Amino acid sequence: MTEDPANYRTPRLPADIARCPGVGAEDPELPGGIAWREGCERCLRRLASIDSEHTEIMTPPAILTFSCEWEIPSP
Repeated sequence: MTEDPANYRTPRLPADIARCPGVGAEDPELPGGIAWREGCERCLRRLASIDSEHTEIMTPPAILTFSCEWEIPSP
């Protein structure tokens, strides 16, 4: 991910859509330092801010077959 933080807008989702921390591993070779699991890098559940104390945090799926069934791809 090579985005310029000065031009980056935090995505927004309604408070009733659960957020997810994603699954990643540290990798100093990559920009940003994290190797995200397929789909996690651009998923809105991970990227969107938490604007309410009532927003739930979900646990990422333990196993993916082809893709995450809960992924909300960013535009």
